Amino acid sequence: SNSVSFSGTNRTRENLNDDENMISIQSSTVSFLDIKDGSDSYEDDENGDGIDDDLLSQPKIFDRPTFLLLYLNDDTFGSSDAQQNELTAIIEYCTQNPNISIILVHEQDISKGGCKFDVFFKDAPQKLIGRPYNLFQDIAIPLYSMEEYRRVSLNLILKKINEIMKNH
Repeated sequence: SNSVSFSGTNRTRENLNDDENMISIQSSTVSFLDIKDGSDSYEDDENGDGIDDDLLSQPKIFDRPTFLLLYLNDDTFGSSDAQQNELTAIIEYCTQNPNISIILVHEQDISKGGCKFDVFFKDAPQKLIGRPYNLFQDIAIPLYSMEEYRRVSLNLILKKINEIMKNH
């Protein structure tokens, strides 16, 4: 599928102004930074780990800052082994690319999978926690459900993106 959802509104890829830098994450597969064509098969999964081996092997040059917004809830690292391997590979790729910044957003609403932050230290692959990846070195932005707090959370996300853009 070539659609992406913004605040509950679906827009086709052709309607996006800057589609070459789009990140589209789907439930069963990941079309990551246009490296993969978005098909639902793992034809290139040579070693059987559930990851398209071409996902990370193709060079991609980012001439401006790019962001991975990592939504943290109790399901982020608690999925199947194949999904966890895929997410781990994406995070590794992003941390190794100096033009990609990971912004951590921590869900607070229990009905949406909100949990205590220490759950991520238990559930995340250990290699992501320490060096060289240091996934949790930056403070995660809390995401609240109450409208007033949610507005503050979203503003903090935008502020973080703006800071990264200024420092790039």
